[in-house]
Amino acid sequence: MSSSTAPIRVGMITVEPHGRPWAEVLSRMPDVKIEYAWDYDLDRAHWFAEKYSIPHVVEDVEEMIGKVDAVLIGGGRRQPTGDGIWGEEPDDHLRLSRPFLEKGMPVLIDKPFADKLEDAIEMIRLARNNGALLMSCSAMRYSSEIAALKEVVDDDGMGKISGAICMIGTGVATLKWYIIHILEALYVPFGPGIESVFTLPSHAPVVVGKASTPGAYGLLFRWHDGRVVTMLMVEDETDAAEGDEYDDRPPRILWPTATVVPPYLPFYYNIRIYGDMDWADVRTVGKGCYTRKLRAFLNMIKTGEEAIPLEHTLELTQAIVMAEKSLESGKLERLRPIEEIMP
Repeated sequence: MSSSTAPIRVGMITVEPHGRPWAEVLSRMPDVKIEYAWDYDLDRAHWFAEKYSIPHVVEDVEEMIGKVDAVLIGGGRRQPTGDGIWGEEPDDHLRLSRPFLEKGMPVLIDKPFADKLEDAIEMIRLARNNGALLMSCSAMRYSSEIAALKEVVDDDGMGKISGAICMIGTGVATLKWYIIHILEALYVPFGPGIESVFTLPSHAPVVVGKASTPGAYGLLFRWHDGRVVTMLMVEDETDAAEGDEYDDRPPRILWPTATVVPPYLPFYYNIRIYGDMDWADVRTVGKGCYTRKLRAFLNMIKTGEEAIPLEHTLELTQAIVMAEKSLESGKLERLRPIEEIMP
């Protein structure tokens, strides 16, 4: 670790989709410096390094060990090819994070944490066994509107909470890629304890370029204490941007800026929570959430304390995996108790 007065040295692993907005935020923070970059595409890594004044590009992520204090995996997936879309590309998070977790280094991993529950369990095992700080979440967790909603719930002015109705509008309705946003945002006021999930797709397809996806997903989550959440995830954007991937992107392109999701994006997150005395709702577009997320990661490094309990991260990952399983089975799927699967 660098001295207490020196900036935290970090390595950025993969450029897309969140390496760029993370670099935009980190470039404004005097207490951190991106020293190394790696990507599946070496040319892309060099372009990224030049754009953000990153002094070193490596051909193997392990070359960063001993030269940085922490790493950020800004995507951990290969670029989609042909008709592929981001949410359908398998993640590489376990392989990319393993060498750093084994060395006890702090790691930030893009959402969703893992495609497979086994990968999530193994990354947490590596972190806990080696004293490594590990963090992965949707930036919506740090939305100011969500923080305000939590205060309303915590003040008990709504009485006993019975459930919530949620809606998310997305660019491409890929379940595992976007569900984490609304589920984790809801998790802030609701807390852990998800018992089961049931998922249904709509029959109306939406075409983005050559890729066809369901127009919507409907989901039902139940907590152990009986709280019930209904969620609608709607695909409502077909104006997919195209252009030279190395160009400086105008605000309309599909990536978040440092402080706010661009107006071009159809993203919106609506949460309405019901109690037996009152109800409260928010609509958030994520202003400032990337900055607060990255500050939480840096503060975790400074304090040595987990920013988010890994038990919560594992439960959310399992909820997403079970939502996808329910989509395939057409049945309600139950989560296994976290104490049974937590390494």
